[in-house]
Amino acid sequence: MTITVETYLIVALAFAVFSAVTALGSSLVLGAGFERLRAGFEIIKSQTGFFSDAIHGLDKRMDSVEKQGNYFFESINKLEQSQVAAPEKDQGADVPLEPQLISTNKSSTHEPATHMLWSENDTEEVHFH
Repeated sequence: MTITVETYLIVALAFAVFSAVTALGSSLVLGAGFERLRAGFEIIKSQTGFFSDAIHGLDKRMDSVEKQGNYFFESINKLEQSQVAAPEKDQGADVPLEPQLISTNKSSTHEPATHMLWSENDTEEVHFH
C-alpha cells in the first residue's frame, strides 16, 4: 500500500485548517471571557474608588472633629484654671481653696459668659495645631 504525495498534502492541509479553526475559536472564546472579566474589574474598581473616597472624606471629618475637641478641651481647661487663679488673687493665702468645677446644673444667679469662642467682630483667629 502506497500513499501518494497528494494524499499527504490533503491530510496536512486538513490538519492546518483544523488547527486554524481551533485557534480562531479559542481566541474568540478567550477574548470574550477576558472582556467580561475586564468589565467586571471595572465595576469593582469604580465601587472601590467610591468607597475609598467616602472613607477618606470621613477620615478628614474625624480629624477636624478631633482638633475641635482638643481646642474645646483646652479652652475649658484654661477657664477652669482662671477660675481657680482668680480667688487666689482676691483672698489671702490663709484661706483654703476649693476646686472650681464646671457643672451642668443651672443656678438662679447664673451670669452670662464673658468669654466667647467666636465672634464676627473679633480680630483674633482660632488656629488648630
